[in-house]
Amino acid sequence: MASELSHFLAGEGHCIYIFTMKKYRGYAHSYQFDGKIIYVDFPERRHAKAKEFYELWDLAKEIRKQKKKCCIDVAISFMEQCNMANILSNIFFKGKEKVIVGVHTILSARSDLKGIYMNRLLINLLYNKADYVVVLSQYGKIDMIKNYRIKKSKLAVIPNAVIPRKFDNSIPWKYGNKVILSVNRIHPVKQQEIMIDTVAELIQSLPEIRLLIVGNDDGNYAKKLKRIVMERGLENNVIFAGHVDNVEYYMDHSQLFLLTSSVEGFSIVIIEAMNQGLPVISTDFIGPAREILGASSQLGYGKYGMVVPYINEKKKDDEYHRGIQYLSKMIMEILTNPELRKKYVFRSRTRAENYAKEKIESLWREII
Repeated sequence: MASELSHFLAGEGHCIYIFTMKKYRGYAHSYQFDGKIIYVDFPERRHAKAKEFYELWDLAKEIRKQKKKCCIDVAISFMEQCNMANILSNIFFKGKEKVIVGVHTILSARSDLKGIYMNRLLINLLYNKADYVVVLSQYGKIDMIKNYRIKKSKLAVIPNAVIPRKFDNSIPWKYGNKVILSVNRIHPVKQQEIMIDTVAELIQSLPEIRLLIVGNDDGNYAKKLKRIVMERGLENNVIFAGHVDNVEYYMDHSQLFLLTSSVEGFSIVIIEAMNQGLPVISTDFIGPAREILGASSQLGYGKYGMVVPYINEKKKDDEYHRGIQYLSKMIMEILTNPELRKKYVFRSRTRAENYAKEKIESLWREII
């Protein structure tokens, strides 16, 4: 989002500076930015009590120095540590710039994240001092009001934009015509083990089915998934493609996009898949699955995609297995019913138009 926003704002005639901490300098090399990249550094307080607090204060002081040096008029930050440092650099050091902070997850649902950056009282006190708190969905807005008491007047709903990209379509496709695609980081919060269990259920009726998992696959959770695939003899049906640069190529050749996360702030990858005309099935994760796919409280076939009841990967009980069977049934219907799939191909493309780059840029223009 920071990368795309830098291109848009530079095109509007703004002078852009990208502040990034040195320990994350790889991000600055992985993405293309317009503007000047400034690496913010501050001493690590390894042995201090309240280490996070002191590091946050040091970061805020360093950002204040850089803001003053660069004559910043509007400071936009992403993620909690940077958000808090952005706000602190303004209110405690008497800054006059507009402060906009971005929340890209459903904070109240992230029990896996700990520390002061997730402290509800601190979020309430600081985020209400910002000029705007940007969330990605109406679901996220309600979460910030209900659980963090952020003022409605401070909140702006600005989804991520879908950015069409060219891709090489001349590469021979080798995975067949019954491909379920997953594009995401391979992480426990994404619950890809559910997908593997679903494929194991489906191959009894559809032996040619393939699950293509695209994403960095060198972490511990990925190793666990690969071990499960080998133990169950699913090597021909579950393929780990690793990190790829031409994601749209895989979307263009697959028949269905699947998301099984436990929580998502928005999931831009759903919109990217829909933009390529992929029908989408998603579990009812904590976040805006129903909002994006137009599903009612009854779930099932939504206006723009399909939403199945939430499945908890950690609980392999009867409810889990019923969820796998229901998900398998929905996938089977899409892969074997050409008319149903054709309907959702059209609806996917229609829905993606609501997240067009120009529409999202106009929302940013309003608050800047």
